[in-house]
Amino acid sequence: MALLLTLSAVACSTKAEKATKVAVRDSARQATANNAGSAVADSSHNSDSDSTDDSEVSTLDTSKVTHIDAAPASDAHSPSIARVGRLSPLADSIAATLVFEMKSQREFLAASRAKKVFADIGRVDAPLKTPERLHAYEEAVKVLSPVHIGDRFRLHGSWGQDDATVQSFDQWNGRIVAVLSVPPLVDSLAKGKAPLVALAVRADSALPSAVDSCSRDSIGAFLSARLSLVKDSMLLTLQNDTVKMAPRLMKSLRAQKTQAIGCFAKSRAMVFVAQWAGDYEYYHQLAALVDTTGRVTPIRVSDLRFKVHEALGALDVNGDGIDDIAVRGRAPRIGGTVILRLDPVKRRLDFVDGGFAWESF
Repeated sequence: MALLLTLSAVACSTKAEKATKVAVRDSARQATANNAGSAVADSSHNSDSDSTDDSEVSTLDTSKVTHIDAAPASDAHSPSIARVGRLSPLADSIAATLVFEMKSQREFLAASRAKKVFADIGRVDAPLKTPERLHAYEEAVKVLSPVHIGDRFRLHGSWGQDDATVQSFDQWNGRIVAVLSVPPLVDSLAKGKAPLVALAVRADSALPSAVDSCSRDSIGAFLSARLSLVKDSMLLTLQNDTVKMAPRLMKSLRAQKTQAIGCFAKSRAMVFVAQWAGDYEYYHQLAALVDTTGRVTPIRVSDLRFKVHEALGALDVNGDGIDDIAVRGRAPRIGGTVILRLDPVKRRLDFVDGGFAWESF
């Protein structure tokens, strides 16, 4: 009986709430209708009256209304969309395959290729085997590249420092490159047999040439013989590490010994000795500095991308009087050129910049 009484009370309460809501809704509709009728009556009365003062009527000044979509014409489209819209259909399709370095980047790797000096600024994934596609590629690069024709760079190389300007654009082995106009000395070095590698830094104004005082041409007979012994000893250490290597990897075992002459603080030479097998399933590398007395100082190589390195030449990338090193790095199915900065206190080579990377699948 108590349960029945409770259910009856709840039902009555629900019906009362529904009735209250209906009453409130009906009263609101009636008030809206009355207000509308009053507004119509007032409007009719004002239109029929001859004594109405126009100054009392509030009007809307449309000249002062600011619409949300009333943006300036110059901001109607973003610059990138406007630029892409000016490309030809073929250039627009190639533009989708271009990957550039960040716009805020100020340092690029420059190197000699085909007796010219190129700066690596990005990657292209489209085939460019016909003159029409090459022309469309250049059109897209000129519009989208963060580096433009006429931009100035400061080259830091083995000879010292010089200015260079972007002359045009090209492609090299899948890389987007800016062709640099360089002074006669740098141009002659680029046409030589030795590889030229430099760090290209954006420059705001022209600066005079700077000559590097370090002599990297030759070394004495004692140091030359000492370097040969050091490299052989380092390779022997690596070979002892492969005694228990699997026969499959032993068949593909390869070794490499390279050196670079420079002014590495108190040292005169830097050597790299490495060996690897298979698709770099096994690799081991040693690097060291050798001074004029033949003393050897081991150093660490801090380069997360490449496993082994081949010395290309010494250069001073920051003008501190201590040489750094340009190397060719390799790893599973990839390779490229890298500049490493020497920290003689920490006895370590740190990554500075890289470019002209290649991939094989």
